[in-house]
Amino acid sequence: MKTTLATALIFIIFLTACETATEKKTTKPIEKTKTEKKKIEKTKTQNPDEYNSFLEKDTESTSALAAIQKIFFKEAEGSTTYDYKEIKNENGISSILVYVSNVMDDSIKDEKHYFTIKKVDNKWQIIDYQTSWDCRTGRGHQDFGIEFCN
Repeated sequence: MKTTLATALIFIIFLTACETATEKKTTKPIEKTKTEKKKIEKTKTQNPDEYNSFLEKDTESTSALAAIQKIFFKEAEGSTTYDYKEIKNENGISSILVYVSNVMDDSIKDEKHYFTIKKVDNKWQIIDYQTSWDCRTGRGHQDFGIEFCN
C-alpha cells in the first residue's frame, strides 16, 4: 500500500513538472520526494513504426488515449501495473504517458513511455516516442534515465 501511494505521488509530481518533448533527446524535471532537489530525467527516442503500422488499421479508437491503450496494453504479470495519463495539447496533438510499475524483469523496476500522437486522415499517428526506466536496488541507477541496468 505504501509503495502504491509513493508511486502515485511521484507520478503526480512528475506530471505537473513535465513539459512536452520537442527534441529527440529531452530532459524533464522530476521531483522524487519533498526533501530532494529536482532531478533531470533523460529519455531515449524509440522508433514508433511498429505501433504506427498497427494504428494504420485502427479505425475504432476515438481518442489518443484509447489508441495508445489499445496498442500498449499488456496483460499484467504478477504485480506489474500500467497507468495511463493524457495531456491534451493544442492543434489536436496529445501527449500520453504510460507508467509501467513493478516490471517483471530482474534489473528494471519501472518504465515510462512518452507518446506524442495526433490524428492524420482520421487515423492516429505517433509522431514522437520516448522511454526511460529505473533499475532495481543494486542493479544500477535509481532515478529514471537511459543508462542500462546491470
